[in-house]
Amino acid sequence: MSIAERAQQIVKEFELTPEQLNACVDHFIWATEHGLRHHTDLGMPMIPTYVTSIPTGKEKGTFLAADLGGTNFRVCSVNLHGDSTYALVHNKWPVPRELMSGKCDDFMGWLTDRLEEFLKEHHSEHYSQENCQWGDHLFKMGFTFSFPVDQTGMNRGTLIRWTKGFDIKDAVGKDVCQLFQSAINKRKLPVFVAALVNDTVGTLMSRSYTKAEEGRTLIGCIFGTGTNGAYSEKIKAIPKFNIVAHPEITSKIMVINTEWGSFDNRLKFIPSNRFDQELNLHTPNPGYHMFEKRISGMFLGELLRLCLVELQKDGLLFGAADRIDKTINALETPWSVDSSFPSKIHGDTTTELLGTESIVRQLLGYATTLEQRKAIQAIAKAIGRRGAHLSAVPLAGLILHTHALEKFEGNIDIGADGSVVEFYPHHEEMIREALRWTKIGDQENRITIGLARDGSGVGAALCALVA
Repeated sequence: MSIAERAQQIVKEFELTPEQLNACVDHFIWATEHGLRHHTDLGMPMIPTYVTSIPTGKEKGTFLAADLGGTNFRVCSVNLHGDSTYALVHNKWPVPRELMSGKCDDFMGWLTDRLEEFLKEHHSEHYSQENCQWGDHLFKMGFTFSFPVDQTGMNRGTLIRWTKGFDIKDAVGKDVCQLFQSAINKRKLPVFVAALVNDTVGTLMSRSYTKAEEGRTLIGCIFGTGTNGAYSEKIKAIPKFNIVAHPEITSKIMVINTEWGSFDNRLKFIPSNRFDQELNLHTPNPGYHMFEKRISGMFLGELLRLCLVELQKDGLLFGAADRIDKTINALETPWSVDSSFPSKIHGDTTTELLGTESIVRQLLGYATTLEQRKAIQAIAKAIGRRGAHLSAVPLAGLILHTHALEKFEGNIDIGADGSVVEFYPHHEEMIREALRWTKIGDQENRITIGLARDGSGVGAALCALVA
């Protein structure tokens, strides 16, 4: 069998038919409605965020945002101009490693030190050097906290567990907003932590504010290293939310954090081939986030690497004589190539795929023939196409679930962020192809998809505004 024939066999393993796609969409709608009714472990928890209004672009004022996304801490000041534009300044600091597993008071004190440093640099007009006191001006701040929390209010959330290398044991089970606010109050800083923010919620808010064209922003989503989405839902369609316990909420809608990366963890509908299965076994969370493992930037490169390893084992690619750099062991090393590898190959339009030749030489250390490069590109395109087609599932599912196309005139807008949606070749085009396969059909042209940058900054500030 030639390498072209063998590659086509692998390509077929990544094909997704319209029938399979629609079955996924139908199941997504079921999972959405199930998660709105029940506190569930079936994959999509559908978390109420207590955000009950969406920006219009006319909002004004200066608000703060604090973003603890991982090993860096960032503080932003966002000045909303009221015309869908804004000005932003920010500072960023690496979190000292010793604080990542130390005492909670020390960690919160360090965050507050950085916040005070930022305020003195960018808002010194509210600080009196003579008596070392802040004036009466109070800043509202959104706090993007990218760790698992049980959110119980707009600015209330109990830490479930740490991830990303953190292990501050005496913070687990405590309200992270109250911990931060307590440290801020001790320092007598003029800051109120008004909102606890998920990054997808921030993306939805940022896009709603900044888009100038007509259309209702329904969904904010991330297609990057991971994937997730948030959307606005009618409160009466969230049976599990106890509205009686929250008399302060009088609005008719609430933003829901779907956590759709865990859609169909049981693999009843989303496709699963042997490359998917092998990848899953070598992740820190086998059996979880199964949807994410087919579409996100963290996994696309590894899927392609696994396919190329098989071609090498078949004797069709990367023989000993093709090795030009023996110091590179990426082909043999799991998780050694990221999504930029299939992305660049997918988008290669150079003569005789010389771009792919250069990429393979640089990252894997092997020479290739034109026939081999065509085979590699065919597989890369198949992986990227399936990922984009599957990315359409939650978008179509939420649009159909909310009946947005029937309820609202004009366009339905989606705000998106992340490296895959921004940089992967033809990603939006492939999503739109899949949307046309669904019950949305020709009305796909009423859906706009636009980049919504800096949800953790602008979006978090907007959450503080609407709090």
